[in-house]
Amino acid sequence: SASLEEDDILAETRKIVKNEFERGKALPIVPFPEDATAAQDTTRLSLVILSPEQEWTEKGTLHETIAEWAKNRRKNEGRLYPGALIWCIRKEGRDLRNKVESLLAWRVVEREYFDGSLAGDFDASDKNEIKTKREEAEDAVLDEVWASYRYVALYDTKAKTGLTVIDLGAGHAHSGETLTGRVISTLKSRSLLNESPGASYIERRWPEPFKKSGAWPISAFRQAFLNGTMERLLEPDAYIKSKLPEFVFRGDFGYASGVQGNGYSRVWFKETLPQEEISFDPDVYLLLPKTAQELKAGTAATATVVVEQPTASAAGAPGGMVGGPLFTPTTTSEEPGVSTSRQRTVTIRGEIPTEVWNRLGRTLIRSEERRV
Repeated sequence: SASLEEDDILAETRKIVKNEFERGKALPIVPFPEDATAAQDTTRLSLVILSPEQEWTEKGTLHETIAEWAKNRRKNEGRLYPGALIWCIRKEGRDLRNKVESLLAWRVVEREYFDGSLAGDFDASDKNEIKTKREEAEDAVLDEVWASYRYVALYDTKAKTGLTVIDLGAGHAHSGETLTGRVISTLKSRSLLNESPGASYIERRWPEPFKKSGAWPISAFRQAFLNGTMERLLEPDAYIKSKLPEFVFRGDFGYASGVQGNGYSRVWFKETLPQEEISFDPDVYLLLPKTAQELKAGTAATATVVVEQPTASAAGAPGGMVGGPLFTPTTTSEEPGVSTSRQRTVTIRGEIPTEVWNRLGRTLIRSEERRV
């Protein structure tokens, strides 16, 4: 029936499109999503290929659909990384569908010729001609895939529709490129993608709200590569984890973790930053070199630990440790808001790694509890 034939044409079109995008792919692809849930919420740049039934038109509703899918994965579940998805859409028209139909027709002719069910008298030259026609039809379909899938849409909060749309141009299947490579090249040429930005690029784009403190939360730093604030990265997490040790060792930036009062429990600058210390937790920061240098200058200062005994109001719960290894000198034995009853001040000199500090704090608390 005609409906079955259309189903066959669509199924073959999907198969050819998917295979062509998979060939030599430089990005993960998400083929033909039925809804927004098909595309994972991930920091890794991914190419979402819309089904051949969907076509890009200036006045169609597809803009709204893609913008909504980019922003929300489910109802009441917004995406954390909407900018990591690149949406690839077919141009308007029936060219791709018609060429796939022609290819399927030549495949039927070739099959019937070889099994003897094709009516008529044929010789060897006919066999070669049929084979040539089928091969030409295959090439025409591949070229049409490149010509048809020419639009990409990127999530953009500054755009009126919520999307930036780019026309890749026609392209050619036998150009030596790949479809994903073509997308990457276009994004690079438009300064929308950068494989490995350097320290000067990052410092030039340091957000105004973080300039005074000189500390940019790593989670916000990562997000800047995904929301259009900075050029996109293929794999932001891999880039950050590979480049931060290099930046810190050279003194391009510092790295801090564990907010403690007016400082941090640990700062790295012009030294080896272990991979295991790099995380995207809320209390880790990229530091401007001046800020890092100033903080490091105080690492030999006295750190004061104030241990408070349990009180009756704590319902028998163990007391807490107040204070921490700040990178500013301190000689006080009391802190605002802390009861001075039965306090003991322990003075520690030198640089204290986070893991040692935490272990020390637990030991001191247990020691004080035993005295009660």
